Amino acid sequence: MTSAYGSICAFIKSSALLICTSTILSACGSPSSQSPSALKDQFAGAEFYYYDQADRIEVLAQFKKAMDANYAPLEIKKQRIGLDFNVLYADAIAFENTIADVSDVTEQAAANLAFIDRVHQVVAAFRDTHLWMSTVVAAPTILNGLELKEVGSKFHIVSIREKILQYAAASSTNPTLYSRIALGDEVISIDGSPVDTLVTQLVPYEAASTLAFQRESAVKALTARNYKAPEQATSVYEIRKANGDTFRVELPYFYNSKSVVRPDAAHLYKERGFIAANDLKLTWGPTQRVWKTDSSFPAIGYDSYSQLPSGMLASTDWNSDGQLTMRTGFILRDGKAYGVLQMYSFMGKTLTNPAGEAKLFSKVISDYVASLAAAKTPLILDLRHNGGGNTGYTIPVLAAVAKTGESYPAFTKSFRITRKIRQMLETYPPTALNEDKLDKIEYEELKSAIADRRTHTNALSQAASVTSSIGGYDEPVVVLVTPNCISSCDITSMLMQASKRTTIIGSHTNGTGAGMTSYTGFAGSEWRDEFDIIKVNIPNFLFGMPGPADNVVHTGNAFYDLNSENVPVQADIQYKDQLGDFLDGSNGWFNKAIEVIKTQQN
Repeated sequence: MTSAYGSICAFIKSSALLICTSTILSACGSPSSQSPSALKDQFAGAEFYYYDQADRIEVLAQFKKAMDANYAPLEIKKQRIGLDFNVLYADAIAFENTIADVSDVTEQAAANLAFIDRVHQVVAAFRDTHLWMSTVVAAPTILNGLELKEVGSKFHIVSIREKILQYAAASSTNPTLYSRIALGDEVISIDGSPVDTLVTQLVPYEAASTLAFQRESAVKALTARNYKAPEQATSVYEIRKANGDTFRVELPYFYNSKSVVRPDAAHLYKERGFIAANDLKLTWGPTQRVWKTDSSFPAIGYDSYSQLPSGMLASTDWNSDGQLTMRTGFILRDGKAYGVLQMYSFMGKTLTNPAGEAKLFSKVISDYVASLAAAKTPLILDLRHNGGGNTGYTIPVLAAVAKTGESYPAFTKSFRITRKIRQMLETYPPTALNEDKLDKIEYEELKSAIADRRTHTNALSQAASVTSSIGGYDEPVVVLVTPNCISSCDITSMLMQASKRTTIIGSHTNGTGAGMTSYTGFAGSEWRDEFDIIKVNIPNFLFGMPGPADNVVHTGNAFYDLNSENVPVQADIQYKDQLGDFLDGSNGWFNKAIEVIKTQQN
């Protein structure tokens, strides 16, 4: 097979990420002329800690060991996407062996960040949205104040941070150009390169279970990312207006970090002329006559959270720890009402609304659907931007919309037998095993797999069946999905499709099938190398599609056959974002949903 890291290496070389290429080797020194033994300890780097070759190889070796020991879908990835981790790792080590250590401060800063970029690529090769990697000390985000979305084969501006553009205009010889930038404008090229070419170059850095989500993430990364920083302080955007007129404008890059700033990144970005975003956070308070900190970067345009669906009435936001979790309301079309339930995550046991009312997560849903049932009002369930959360909150969604007298299968769960998982499941307290039948079956399946020396447990349905929690809801239900429907949202979509209770509209979900589970003392899904350079969330359990009805334990290869990693839920009716959806409250999505509901009512 073709090595995944082989293509990564070729890409790195073509993108000039190497610090010591043949063109500057004399400045860096050849490997044979270095004295690496002086760098292989805590004294490496005078201005900040430098990741020398020995460090880089050690970090990769530790990551390999952690993945071999704990990554739940390791064998699934080999069968499903053809990824051989041994080959990927060997190529990564071989590549690090070609990169000589450097002594110049700026080169060391660039080398540190380039290594982090390469680790991003190694992690992204697994095509797993949940296998998420970052640095222990967060890398600053590079941004220029715009956000783009791909519609068809074109790239449009859907969000603008005006404060950044105003700053850029103030230092420009042609400030009126910046006022011409408007929502909906098409970006034709960046620094003379087609936008599609640049997106393709960023794709290998994005961890994603499906290529569609990987590409969408890469489009977003064009204007805001914390990897592969541009080598110049500005980029020239060629922009086309709706009337066909084009113009070019130079946009500066800012770097925005939280309270702790990486000294290597700060050094490199200052050398390259990037502007610290904190420079934009001071405003003059005329009353107190002092400069005040204004940490906000308000944006105009598209926002998946704050932007209400076009024409939505009686909307109520439900929050958990200050974060929007779901929104309920109605849309009126032609004198008819349609319920709208927008779910943004499966997080928060208790939710609160602006009136201070508090309800359990599942209670918010069941009460709202019960009100629709009483009014004989159909439901649009919007899962387009749901980042997932607690898998235990997924079945209540199906239970709330279940038809009167019907029952449906539940999603499945299984484990790869690892040292951590074995110890975690073996330490369930006896009370949990006695009181929770599923936990007891889970424990018994673990012991059975160990006795038979099987690498995975059987797949276990998370309920014998799913029935209505409100006595029955018999109105039409449509579900809206995109590749941004992740994890628990994937599970909910699987439940909806397997039940045949709903019609799913969109393209497909994210395609995740592995997540993180914990128990007291065994939270260990986050892994860090011993130098605290990188951290990775390593999925430690598997989930997937419902198995055959009336059967809780699914044997044989069910752990693989039912697993949903890289197997997204495909929509029943295809619909993709139009430009108007980003500019007018997703009007096209809801018009399509109502069109489908009407066909079901006739």
